[in-house]
Amino acid sequence: MAAVYRFRVSFEDHTDIYRDIEILSSQSFYDLHEAIQQAIGFDASKNATFYISNDYWRREKEVPLQITLESSDKKGKSKSQKTYLCDYIDDPHQKLIYYFDYDKVENALWTFTVELIKLTPEDSSALYPRTVKTIGVAIRQYKVQKFAPSNSEDDEEEKPKSKSKKIQVEKIFDEDEFAGAAVLKDDDDLADGFGEEGEDELEDEASLDDSEKTDGEDEDDMLEDSPEDEFEQLDENMEE
Repeated sequence: MAAVYRFRVSFEDHTDIYRDIEILSSQSFYDLHEAIQQAIGFDASKNATFYISNDYWRREKEVPLQITLESSDKKGKSKSQKTYLCDYIDDPHQKLIYYFDYDKVENALWTFTVELIKLTPEDSSALYPRTVKTIGVAIRQYKVQKFAPSNSEDDEEEKPKSKSKKIQVEKIFDEDEFAGAAVLKDDDDLADGFGEEGEDELEDEASLDDSEKTDGEDEDDMLEDSPEDEFEQLDENMEE
């Protein structure tokens, strides 16, 4: 049975956030890489590598996830081979440095310290590698982008525009109301006799009515007086 390594993986700048991972000595550094990514919630899509470290966390020898082997066949094709833990771990307190997401390790976005803290026999019922302890909330791999707040100056510039629109609407309403009032006034004038001209016509009509009435009264007087006067005149003439 293979031995089981228990590594404590911590964020370099946040040692209070860590994961304890158990892995078989016969497994590879690539298996350890995937176990770390899964334990901290990263996507494992970037470059990654390990370095053997001394007791002061100074890197020494690089241990890539895979090594390229030169082929001895005629085609000259190279082959890659995984690197296994048992070939590099020879100290019961071995320290490693794990770099992730980088062009050069000196500029890596993420750096982790990996320390061997325990050796245990293999559990035949367990599936390795596995995370056996979780302390602290892992830092997000990608920062959440927030929308920039709106510029207050732009808001202030927009407010007068909305106000001017309101004034313009009110102005249009007032003009319409004034036009409607003017129409109503004209209608009243029409009903009253077309304004001043209507008043003159009404006065003329009143004068005509008065003259017609006077003429009518004269005719009535003539009609009333003429028969009797004629008879009386005839009588007077006969007596004479």
